[in-house]
Amino acid sequence: MRLILRTIYLLPAVLLLAACETTGTGPSQQTYVQVYAHTGAVQCEGGGASVPDTAQRMRDQGVAVEMASCGHDGLTRTAVCGVPDGSIGVFVIPQADYQKALELGFESFERLPDARVRPCKEQLDNAVGSPDPAAPN
Repeated sequence: MRLILRTIYLLPAVLLLAACETTGTGPSQQTYVQVYAHTGAVQCEGGGASVPDTAQRMRDQGVAVEMASCGHDGLTRTAVCGVPDGSIGVFVIPQADYQKALELGFESFERLPDARVRPCKEQLDNAVGSPDPAAPN
């Protein structure tokens, strides 16, 4: 169980680091960048857009999403209900789609030097085998 959780936490970090590299050789090299968007969740209430839904919205607009993770923007906030909680979705996309992502309202992840990336709740639930709410009892 510990190994699974450790893998879940380390895998996104390793993949995100690898995503900054180029793949292949010659003129067909693919370069990846990270972009983010705030989810819109607020303290005491949650809510906001889910990361999988946001990734699908990007795909629907022609942006190839290679990987999606949850995170926090790293900014300090006073604990006040109704104030944004700093939750973000972090997406690895091809450099070729970067401008289109900016036009859709995403920003470069590099703008958040203190941000943290973590697995999304959905990823954790699936990895540790929590019951499927749609499954019969």
